[in-house]
Amino acid sequence: MMGYIDGDNEMKHIFGASVVNDFMDTPYGFVLAANKGLTASIIQRFREYFGLSLAKISSFLSVSEPTIYRWIQDDRSLDKNTSIKLMELTQLFQYAIQVFRSKKAFFSWLGQSNITLGGIAPIELLEVPEGIGKVRDLVGRIEYGVYS
Repeated sequence: MMGYIDGDNEMKHIFGASVVNDFMDTPYGFVLAANKGLTASIIQRFREYFGLSLAKISSFLSVSEPTIYRWIQDDRSLDKNTSIKLMELTQLFQYAIQVFRSKKAFFSWLGQSNITLGGIAPIELLEVPEGIGKVRDLVGRIEYGVYS
């Protein structure tokens, strides 16, 4: 899709080899992977890998913390939209970490108000439809040296 998946091992750590292979076969492989059904254990691995709180993941996914906790405890199958959002967030985070050269620098930038975004923090966009794409575009501008 966008060449973000240089971190193949990290993707396999979070999602498992079979999901990652589906993910990378086509530009929209994440839809195929989501159709197969991801389990909620992926949320926990995502959380641990990126060092995020359950509250933050809850806001990204627009699902309450207790619901996510129950999903993880039961290792419930995730719906297609939640699965796709987790995969898109993972791609974005890995790409941005490459651009910023560290998790700490990326997550710091993510939480700061941004002039290009009218003063809102990029993290706020991750909670709204199309927000992941907008943050990805902004990171791309940074990668190519366009003031953002």
